[in-house]
Amino acid sequence: MRRLLTAIGLASGFAALAGIGCGIYWLISVQASAAAVDRWIGAMLASGYDINVAQQRFDGFPSSVDVVLDGFEVSGRNHLFPWTWTIPRVRVSHPLTGSRTTKIRPSGVQTIVYSDNEGRKTIRLGSTRLAMAVEHSPEGGMEATIDAVGFVWAPEEQKPVTIGQLHADVLMPEGDGAIPRGTRVFLDIQNVELPGERAFGNSLKALKTAVEFQVAVPVGNPWQALEHWFENDGIVELSDGSLKWGVLEAAGIVGNIGVDYQLRPEANLTGQFRNFADTVEVLFRANRITARRRDDILLDLKQANNLDRTEFEYPFIIQGGNALIDGTRVGKVPRFLPWRRPG
Repeated sequence: MRRLLTAIGLASGFAALAGIGCGIYWLISVQASAAAVDRWIGAMLASGYDINVAQQRFDGFPSSVDVVLDGFEVSGRNHLFPWTWTIPRVRVSHPLTGSRTTKIRPSGVQTIVYSDNEGRKTIRLGSTRLAMAVEHSPEGGMEATIDAVGFVWAPEEQKPVTIGQLHADVLMPEGDGAIPRGTRVFLDIQNVELPGERAFGNSLKALKTAVEFQVAVPVGNPWQALEHWFENDGIVELSDGSLKWGVLEAAGIVGNIGVDYQLRPEANLTGQFRNFADTVEVLFRANRITARRRDDILLDLKQANNLDRTEFEYPFIIQGGNALIDGTRVGKVPRFLPWRRPG
C-alpha cells in the first residue's frame, strides 16, 4: 500500500511539474507571439499605415497560442484617398508543438470606408469561412494558403458580388517590396455571382490561373505602389488559365498582365476557346457585335471545322478598360482600386 501511495504521489508530482512546465512554455510562447505581432504592427506603421486595436488578449491554452485582436483597424489617413479598414476580430493561432504554420482568421462583417472626389463611400465584406495559413519556406521566404467560402463584397448602393469558394496558394521568396519579384500565386475561384446586366450572365462558374510577378510591387499606399509598378514596367506572367462563364469557355490561357497609366488592368493573352460559335451568338444578341461581324466569324469557324477542330485559339486583350476576344469587345474590366484617380 505504501508503495502504491508513493507511486501515486510521484505520478501526481510529475503531472503537476508537467502542467507547470507546459504553462511556463505557453507563457513564453505568448510573449514571442505578442512580440511578433508588435513587430508586424511596427513595420506597418513604418510603411505609412495607422494601426489601432481596441483589445488584445490571449487564448488557446494548452495546445496553441492564440493572439486575439478585437476591434482591429488599419487605415491610410495620409494617403491620396483616406481609407479605413475595420475587422471586428482577428485571431492569430500558432501551435505549441508539431506544425509551424500560423493561422490567421478574421471574423465578423468587415468594413472599408474611403473618401474620393465623389464623397465618402462604404464597402462591407465578409464570408461564411475565411482563413489564412502562413509558414516560412525551407528555401527562404513565405508560403501562404487562403481559403474563403461564401465571400461577399458589398459596396453601398450597389448589388453585392458573391464568391462561393476561393482558394489561393502563395509562394513568396525573400526580397524587397510588399510583393517581391518571383512571387507566385495559384488561384481557384468557383461560383461567382456578379451584379448588373452581363452578356454571359451573372454567374461565373470557374476561374483558375497561375501568375508570377516579374517586377516587385513596392511597400506603400496602394496608389503609389501601383504607380511605381507601372513606371517600372511591372507585369505578371499568367499560365494555366481557364474560364467558364455561361457559354464562354476557355482553357490554356497564357500571357502577361500589367496596368495602364490610369492604373487599370492591361493584358495581352491567348487561349483556346471552345464552342466559340455559341459565344458569338450571345455577343450578337447582347448587341456587342454587328450582324456582319457575327457572319464573318461564323464563316471562319465553318471553314476551320473542315479541319475537325472544336477549339480555336484567339488573342484575349484587356486595354482601355475593355476586354476583347479577337478584337471583339466582350465586356468592361473594373479598376484595381475602387476609387477614381484625381485628374
